Amino acid sequence: MKRFHEVDVNTPGYFDRQWAKAVKTGRNYDRVRLRALMRYVKATHAVADVGCGLWGALECLLVDHPERRPERVIFCDYSRYALDNLRERFPYAEFYDSVEALPRVDVIVSGEVIEHTQDPKAFAADLVGRCGEHVAVSTVDHACDGAQVRNYREHLWKFSGKGLTECFEPVCSRVEYESVGDYHIVWAWK
Repeated sequence: MKRFHEVDVNTPGYFDRQWAKAVKTGRNYDRVRLRALMRYVKATHAVADVGCGLWGALECLLVDHPERRPERVIFCDYSRYALDNLRERFPYAEFYDSVEALPRVDVIVSGEVIEHTQDPKAFAADLVGRCGEHVAVSTVDHACDGAQVRNYREHLWKFSGKGLTECFEPVCSRVEYESVGDYHIVWAWK
């Protein structure tokens, strides 16, 4: 784990603008990564997607595999734009604008969020503390070709697979790592 940018541009307004621009270009799922994040999710689980934005792991599962819909669906993001968009399409879901407000769930997924946080280890511990079974987290591999041409000004941190794993090892009984495409993914069990 290495600090990437010192200036934090991560605000609800910033992401409202980013999602409003992205909606104009159409859906943008990276299905391979998103399916991997949801690998251990069962229909009997209560699942929260933290930092869901638009086109996150839980949304992808609901669209591509509605038969695998978890018993309880929770979207969490501080972008009002993202939550309003999701609320229109998934009226049966629950919506929260902060991690602190989340109820306890079985599984938390969080795709490309940890690199935006001020303290990734504290974020990891917080997620693990709010789930009953496991957490699935992904972050971009900054060594990949795509990352070489993007500045990712909203990313405060760069991770290696080892660095991402080390965020979860102190607070989990088991941590599993896999490189999936241009992403690092960790599944961490309580």
